[in-house]
Amino acid sequence: MTSVTNAQQNAGKCAVEALTRDDVVNVVGRYADCLDRRDFVAFQELFTEDLVAEYAGGDPVTGRDGIVGFVQRVALADLTQHFLVPNVVECDGATASVSFHGVAVAVTGERAVVRGLTYTAQLVATPDGAQIRGIQQQALWATEMDVTQNPGALFAGGAPR
Repeated sequence: MTSVTNAQQNAGKCAVEALTRDDVVNVVGRYADCLDRRDFVAFQELFTEDLVAEYAGGDPVTGRDGIVGFVQRVALADLTQHFLVPNVVECDGATASVSFHGVAVAVTGERAVVRGLTYTAQLVATPDGAQIRGIQQQALWATEMDVTQNPGALFAGGAPR
């Protein structure tokens, strides 16, 4: 049994020798959470140094610094929300693969871009926990729409943003 500190548990990291479905699902969840909170330091830790990523047919992105440089453009939007659902997780000792579907929403002002996405990712067990060594994304569809930011204000009698 692995001894895990509170700090490692809170960061979602712990040394693992064999990956479980829970390890993989946790990484997918943290991937979305880090992007939406703009926590690029924690996002970077989800990946191995030798990462190769392919996003929606673009040129491959390599390494931790490369992936962070690529995804930091989400900060151009006022807010984002990623809904990612792991569909198939296959674990084989210290490696795992996952396919997941997602919907990503990027809101700027009163407009939102909504995209339907699929991902496949390859993970490995490391001393820092489960990390992504490869990820591929495909954009299946996209649409734009008018939105209201801070809709809770509408129900509280305030003005939306």
